Amino acid sequence: MKNHPLKTITLLLVIIQIQIANGQIDPAYEIGTWKNFTNAAVSYTWDDNTAKQLTVAKPIFDNYGFKTTFFITTNWGPNWAAFQTASTDGHEVASHSKSHPNFGNLDETQRLEELEGSKNAINANISGNQCLTFAYPYCVVGDNAQTESLYISARTCQGAIESSTPANIMSVSSIVCGTAGSVMTSEHFTNKVNEATSSNGWVVFLLHGIDNDGGFSPIASTDLDTHLNYMNQNQDTFWVATYGDAVKYIKERDNSSIVETSNDNNEIVFQLTNNLDTNIYNIPLSLKRAIPMDWSVTSVTQDGNPIDYQVLEESSEKFIQLDALPNGGDVIITGEESLGVDEFSHSLSNLSLFPNPSKGDMVTLKFLLKRKGGMSISIINQTGALLQDIAKKEYLRGEHQLQLDVSRWKGQPIYLVMSIDGVLMTKKLINP
Repeated sequence: MKNHPLKTITLLLVIIQIQIANGQIDPAYEIGTWKNFTNAAVSYTWDDNTAKQLTVAKPIFDNYGFKTTFFITTNWGPNWAAFQTASTDGHEVASHSKSHPNFGNLDETQRLEELEGSKNAINANISGNQCLTFAYPYCVVGDNAQTESLYISARTCQGAIESSTPANIMSVSSIVCGTAGSVMTSEHFTNKVNEATSSNGWVVFLLHGIDNDGGFSPIASTDLDTHLNYMNQNQDTFWVATYGDAVKYIKERDNSSIVETSNDNNEIVFQLTNNLDTNIYNIPLSLKRAIPMDWSVTSVTQDGNPIDYQVLEESSEKFIQLDALPNGGDVIITGEESLGVDEFSHSLSNLSLFPNPSKGDMVTLKFLLKRKGGMSISIINQTGALLQDIAKKEYLRGEHQLQLDVSRWKGQPIYLVMSIDGVLMTKKLINP
């Protein structure tokens, strides 16, 4: 008996829904344990809104382009304007309760007041920020179910490196730093993050004071700066993320499905989906897929918009690595046959910047590397003055695509400067 087309379509939709519910991944794809397929995630969290967290610690993180988390006690007179600036700059502002009580001494009503009151205060005073995570005062856990009704995760301090999927996301281990903890010097910090690489773990540092600002268990800013400089030089190994972003990535990674809906000679189409709340879970996941060796990727888009990608060669196989947003629409990889990367005579080639002139806030940078190497990418103005260092890191052999925000330089021509292995390339962008 011939199947009715409508029944066939309905069955396909049911199969896709089952795959989504079960978090099934098409065998051609791999989701990175951490962003950019790094070996470990590292989160730096600050408690108690001490005097120099925003004036000393934050600028050090900003200098390296890293983001951190401030767990604030809302009844302890936080500088809301300064925390608003931190949030606008991409740092997380989250809750450490209203009055810093020991949750073991509170009843259900009192716990709720601390949990809900602090969350409401932060959301009322910090625009563009969702207060989604909580740090227990004194690391004393309350009622997990009650906390989970208001937050996506809670931090404690068992002193261990967390696994890539914590056993209890409402009681995440952290490591106390400073004079009262086991991590005091830059060497201690660096040893601890290196320890996590063998297990693909998640290191959550718990910090308070800095440079003797009156806060509990202070660290020295020189140690923090030395350690973050090491992290900056090893971004291929470590993903530095806010506590909240790491939690989001974990939950998305563990609950997402990949279904390939089309695959022909020139185009691959797939969907990355899950059943999580998209108003909260909005972190792109890093994905990898094998592609034909004679294929040259010409574009990668999601829902019609360009997204970052790299084309890499590993063990005589060719892969595309990209960042895609779950539930963000079809991802389309477009390619064509090529002569291969080895046909190019320079380390850096095929540099393009589009649209040019720019048509909005974002432009796309594409380039091709013949071999792995350390590369710097900068933006300068027409007088040669540095406007921004985009990246200074090691890039793998292959094709790369990055999205650049050029909105701050509207009305002036700017120049993109890239350097690798003595090869210098410059591209002018008209930015009306």
